[in-house]
Amino acid sequence: KELILSDEQTEQTISSKSGFLICDLGGYFDPRVNELESDFYILPSFTDYESIRETLRTAKYILKELPRAKIIFILNFAFLTTSKEREKAAKDFEEQLEINMLDQYKTILMPRSNIFAKLVNDLKKEEDLINENKTLKSSYKGVRAFVDELADTINFKG
Repeated sequence: KELILSDEQTEQTISSKSGFLICDLGGYFDPRVNELESDFYILPSFTDYESIRETLRTAKYILKELPRAKIIFILNFAFLTTSKEREKAAKDFEEQLEINMLDQYKTILMPRSNIFAKLVNDLKKEEDLINENKTLKSSYKGVRAFVDELADTINFKG
């Protein structure tokens, strides 16, 4: 329900009315990740080598302390424009998971879209955003599929 992050200079308490916290650790390895004691660890990665390396390092660190942790990898296609690039990036990421013996964990591919930012930054609902710009309707289908897959993975009781 509450997380306290501190260093030599500051202390910050993060809490939530719902009791659910989502913490973004900035895309870099942070040993305080084990303070989270979470039910799920959703670890995002861009497709570049450094991002993948830090994501895998974080996953290994979590599993060293919490061997039964549930991890979901999110591979962000934000900078990939062609389907060939996306296919290669997904294959490369899966190969890295296999090499690092992390391939038993689910990977979800995040589509290239600026809809996430628009929903958050403009404080709008999906219907309002789509009604303003009809070209977003097809983009939103991919985003909706991503969100549904993530929700289904988290709700899976297997």
